[in-house]
Amino acid sequence: MSVLSSYAFLATVVIELLAITRSVQAALYECECPPDMVNCTNGPEIGLVSFHSIGFNTVEYGHEGYFKDLVCDPQNFCRTEWLKDGLQYPWGWSDAELEFVGVTRSKCNAILEFRTLPLTAAGVYTCLVHGANGTTVSRNITLKVQKAPRPVPPIAVAGSQCTNQTAVIGSAVTFSCDVFVGADRIDQWTVMWLTQGGPDEWDLADSANHLSGAQVSTTSSVISEEYINAVLHIGNATTEAFSDYELYVYAGLTSSGRTFTLRQHVQAGGNEHSNEAPRPVPPIPVAGSQCTNQTAVIGSAVTFSCDVFVGADRIDQWTAMWLTQEWDLADSVSHLSGALVSTTSR
Repeated sequence: MSVLSSYAFLATVVIELLAITRSVQAALYECECPPDMVNCTNGPEIGLVSFHSIGFNTVEYGHEGYFKDLVCDPQNFCRTEWLKDGLQYPWGWSDAELEFVGVTRSKCNAILEFRTLPLTAAGVYTCLVHGANGTTVSRNITLKVQKAPRPVPPIAVAGSQCTNQTAVIGSAVTFSCDVFVGADRIDQWTVMWLTQGGPDEWDLADSANHLSGAQVSTTSSVISEEYINAVLHIGNATTEAFSDYELYVYAGLTSSGRTFTLRQHVQAGGNEHSNEAPRPVPPIPVAGSQCTNQTAVIGSAVTFSCDVFVGADRIDQWTAMWLTQEWDLADSVSHLSGALVSTTSR
């Protein structure tokens, strides 16, 4: 197996919008009205066409990829149809758009339902209601679709065994990392521990031929609603075992990797020492409910808040910066002067 051999960890937060256009599946069909509305040639028998509720939302909000319905709520009607931006169904959508996401109707076509809301569904919908003797009434609903936030990638939370290590030949070594995957992906993860078998070549550590004498084993398990634990154990550190190891985690549609190094202790003048200083562990944002991409409406307040592991030996040597596009300081950039941006760290 071959994957990228190195990863860079950057302790900055980028606010991005993910523009993924989802497709739409066909399904708005004319339906027959209930028995008390069938006779549409004699107005007095069914009453004057109108709406049940006088007040209704003229603007509706939905999230990309989620269910959404638009309610017309007519009464005394013969049939109902939905226009989008002035166009009759299928509203100019292509066959490809109509293939994947379902649009259905309920309550005699008076409720328009999107099973999986696409970005292309945004627009002005007109509920056109036909009554007896050619009478019609209508109401407009503007649907705004918010882009789905990018999922947070798996994050290895550093600890005493989730770091570079040194050992002597023949000793046992354990790398153990708690990994944040999120409650929504706690049953959708895969863990791999890789080792470098050659230039740009990464093999599974527990089955690599050059580590056959190192007694390598790997385990992984769920330890909470949001975290898993990934372990690499080397029972007998052979010469070949002193190498780089990569923890690679898939969670849903996201993935991330982190590289660790096992270095050999050597004897010099009777004193044991490492031939290289261990690589410092980078600061790691620990994801939570406010340490992720977010969506909001204009005029609202939004807070990003992240707990960041820096380590006891560097707890008085840190600096935090929040940057925005073009990598300017978010709390002093001119184009955000009206956004009331402030940053704190402690």
